[in-house]
Amino acid sequence: MGRVADEVVRYANENHHELIIVGAHGRYYIHEYVLGTTAGSIIRQSHVPVLLIKKNPDFAYDRILIATDLSQTSKEAVQFAFNCFPNATFQLLHIVDVYYRQFFNATDLGEEFVDTKNPKTKIILEKLDNFLNQCRVDKSKFEKKIIGGYYADAIIEQANQWNADLLAFGKQGKSGLHYLLMGSVAKRILHLSPVDMLAVPPKSSSL
Repeated sequence: MGRVADEVVRYANENHHELIIVGAHGRYYIHEYVLGTTAGSIIRQSHVPVLLIKKNPDFAYDRILIATDLSQTSKEAVQFAFNCFPNATFQLLHIVDVYYRQFFNATDLGEEFVDTKNPKTKIILEKLDNFLNQCRVDKSKFEKKIIGGYYADAIIEQANQWNADLLAFGKQGKSGLHYLLMGSVAKRILHLSPVDMLAVPPKSSSL
């Protein structure tokens, strides 16, 4: 008995579970936009990773998009996703805030343009390289992508364009991406993206 999200998280903590799997029913009512969905509440509160299923599950994820802000929490998300699905292809996505997008040309935002004259792209890609070097993963399974825009919309758009079948991210970070599971950004992704999601909390929050 009790509030669903609270009881699921409590039960997972008390029984030392390593993953919570939640199905999203796909129907959202007005009160849920105000109070937040049960799945969203579980993701926000959980001290262990949460896999949110939004389509018929087969758990054979081949293309995994990982949104990163280069933080330690983001690194843990990369490593957890890779350990769960080592045979997948990964795209490491870094969002350039919409304000800074004005300083980039459209063709500058991508790994294939690392040798262009714009040094800003090269600097960011070098940071992504250094970030991957610090992760315990097979770098050959990863490609890098930089896009500009509002966080939620950019992530949803890239997941669709790249045909991702899983979107992974850390629950907290050092930049604007920490809003991913807070407020309107979280609601927008949870409500509008059809892609399954894997939310990984920082290890320090684990019980």
